[in-house]
Amino acid sequence: MTADKNLLIERCKEFYKTRGFRKKNCSWFNDTGLLIMCFNIQSSQWDPTDYYINVGIVLKGIDTKPQIALGTWHFMQRIDCTDRSCDEIINESYSWLIRHGNMDYLKKLCEANYHDRLPVMVLIDACNFLLAL
Repeated sequence: MTADKNLLIERCKEFYKTRGFRKKNCSWFNDTGLLIMCFNIQSSQWDPTDYYINVGIVLKGIDTKPQIALGTWHFMQRIDCTDRSCDEIINESYSWLIRHGNMDYLKKLCEANYHDRLPVMVLIDACNFLLAL
């Protein structure tokens, strides 16, 4: 059984707030200066009790007005939440954000061949930006 969505939201409020994230709807954002770390709980359009966990990074140097809407993240991955507790979901998502919230790591990720980058979705603008630094 997947963790209850409402319980997960309550746990995320506490967890992410203590780590400097701001909440907007079912999303949390942390602006670190060079990038914005993003965490999102997305409801399924087919089943109101089902949901998805999205984590991502927005690079602030690409656009003059960085967008934090889900589809605009430069690096993104969906975290599997099937048969997992709230703590497991939160810990995996936060670990992803910490690992990918490092500019040197992101540069290495962009330098890797396509198959080494999977399953992370990377927008080509992000790779071009990082490789030009």
